[in-house]
Amino acid sequence: MDAQLNIDLDDLVKAEGVIKRRARNLKKPFSRLSLPMKSDQKANFARREGPEGKWPPLAAETRGRKGHKKRRGQTAGRTKTGRRRKRAATLGLLKQAFVIQFGKQHLIARSTARFANGTTAEIHQDGGVAGHGAQIPARTHLWMSAQFIERALKEIRNYIVEKA
Repeated sequence: MDAQLNIDLDDLVKAEGVIKRRARNLKKPFSRLSLPMKSDQKANFARREGPEGKWPPLAAETRGRKGHKKRRGQTAGRTKTGRRRKRAATLGLLKQAFVIQFGKQHLIARSTARFANGTTAEIHQDGGVAGHGAQIPARTHLWMSAQFIERALKEIRNYIVEKA
């Protein structure tokens, strides 16, 4: 009399192949994550904070160029002759000028901002000296929040093991 245990691992081997195949092409979950990532980027910008904390305040000179303050004898945002005053687009371009790109193995938020003086968004992301000599502090605006990363990991995990 024998005690026997037979194990068929064919289904396990098939599931492993499915998992490997899905892990090599993550376009579907990245596609589903592109809109939440865009919302995450906009929320980060609205909070004016990066992964290190709140952004440094705008310089007094920059705040003065914004044209929001009413000058004596003038209406806000207008010249002495009544024409609209040009407002500096302080960080306004950065807020909207980014795209979400994805492929089989990547999900990227990329800035498309190009400023008139030739600088790009990197000067605001990393800090440095702008084309006109002004020192720009780092204001990290393209980053993924912990909530988004958690959601992305869950989405990817669910996709990979969905039919395994």
